[in-house]
Amino acid sequence: MWMLFLAACTPENSGEKHSNTAVDSPPDSAEDSAEDSPTDSENSEWPRQVRLQTPGVAEDSAFVVLATGEQVAESGDLNLYQGRVLSLSSPVDASVCAKGVYDSLGDIPTDPEVCPGDVEGAWRRFAYLDSARIHTEAESYTIGLGLLVRDVGHTSVYRLRILGDSYSAEGISTVFFEYAPVP
Repeated sequence: MWMLFLAACTPENSGEKHSNTAVDSPPDSAEDSAEDSPTDSENSEWPRQVRLQTPGVAEDSAFVVLATGEQVAESGDLNLYQGRVLSLSSPVDASVCAKGVYDSLGDIPTDPEVCPGDVEGAWRRFAYLDSARIHTEAESYTIGLGLLVRDVGHTSVYRLRILGDSYSAEGISTVFFEYAPVP
């Protein structure tokens, strides 16, 4: 089972990306986006954007189901966790391959054999994001981080690009990313 720990941006800590390009905010919940997110991934719009938020210090965010973009309490593909650092995590080993920093989602290489953005150069269960220092999405050091991510069943692979992460003085962390399936 893959867990990706991601957090959402709050009004107090939201901002623009480093490139000074405004980031469109997705709906706050899966319920808000139900009309825009068909459950059949073949007919849905790609890429998608997701923002996950932890409820507090050392608490998991909801999971995202990558095929639909839906956020669920349990049994999804990825979620956000905040400890000393923010981490995208999967409940299953060998699910995240860090590729490096890229200007666009389409620039992320899809070669599954090479993970140059990881210290060990291998598929892992998680990817580190920014530290748990107070910062806004626009101040994140991981904007543009590109990953390949396998769903929990390891049947599909997605390109994923970090648009920002944040950590508030109240201990709430967020991550905002875009993703699309690898054909």
